[in-house]
Amino acid sequence: MKRLIIADVQSMNNNGRSIGHYFTVAANYNEIFSKDYDVFIAGGPVYYSNYKHMVKLKYDTYSLASLLINKLKIIKNCFDLFSQVSNAIIIFQCSSIATAYLGIALCPCNINVYMIQYNTLGINSKLKRFLFKLAKGNIAGTICPSEKIGEAYGLPYCVVPDYILTQNRFKSIHFTNDHVDYDFGVFGIITWSKGVIEVAAYFAHTNYRLIIAGHPSDNDIKEELINICADSPNITVIFDYLTTRKYNSYIKGSKYCILNYTEDYSQHSSGVVFDILFNGKPVLGRKCKFLSFITENHIGVVYRKLDELPLDELLREDIYHLYLENIKKYLENHRNYEQTLIDFIGSSNKRS
Repeated sequence: MKRLIIADVQSMNNNGRSIGHYFTVAANYNEIFSKDYDVFIAGGPVYYSNYKHMVKLKYDTYSLASLLINKLKIIKNCFDLFSQVSNAIIIFQCSSIATAYLGIALCPCNINVYMIQYNTLGINSKLKRFLFKLAKGNIAGTICPSEKIGEAYGLPYCVVPDYILTQNRFKSIHFTNDHVDYDFGVFGIITWSKGVIEVAAYFAHTNYRLIIAGHPSDNDIKEELINICADSPNITVIFDYLTTRKYNSYIKGSKYCILNYTEDYSQHSSGVVFDILFNGKPVLGRKCKFLSFITENHIGVVYRKLDELPLDELLREDIYHLYLENIKKYLENHRNYEQTLIDFIGSSNKRS
């Protein structure tokens, strides 16, 4: 059975944790491809205790470390990866892509490299385009969430969502209003660009039950949130790194989840929207291109300003259950993406 490696050569380590979508994507792709390939996860020490079937890379990178040192570690991880792997397929996670181009440019000829690209940031400057040009001949294809992104890289591409719902995962979803403690929820790393402060201010001193849970990106936003919510008993704030179990539990415990992303943040796709839908919950999101499918499939509401949300109507049982039924229909079709990705990796022209 041919080997397939899902690689995170950046392996960002934040106090012993991997922050972001990297573990989730690794687990998702592992489940998708394990029927047809011998799948390994490639990552630095932050991955070691989470995965047994691994290609162990030597280095993690750290947000407070020197930028130059981090980039050197990424390049060394690329070399380390290629030295351990032959006659295989490698899917590079979307992390420090431009630096990874240097390592990929020297990729052995018996390895087929694919890159996950959520946006066009990997080619948005002269330097990045130069580095991409060096690596392009060694890249077999791009996995991306839109035709526009795929076309921009000028390689064979496959359009699939950030996360793909597998058949096993679909069977575990409960499309129900049972065990719900909150009307609305905001979850994940708490940053200014996610519009969390605006959500808290809007819901403060109302009768709507709101939960905000996640680790604050800095002390200023933490203090701001504490001040806003101090006298609002309807708002629950939990400052914590969320384990996958807690994260999913909080989503399931809310009727709706809010993505109030600012304009800059909303320019790229977000896996969080699929975390919400995969837990059977509707999405309320600020208008941006990557959320257009929410409106098209009637699985939530897309708004320009928070005061446009028809909150009382959303909490009506008949309206809420209609959204749940629409999510179920959407996710039934969503499972086709699994085979689309398998076919793309299996049938794309391989490098000689």
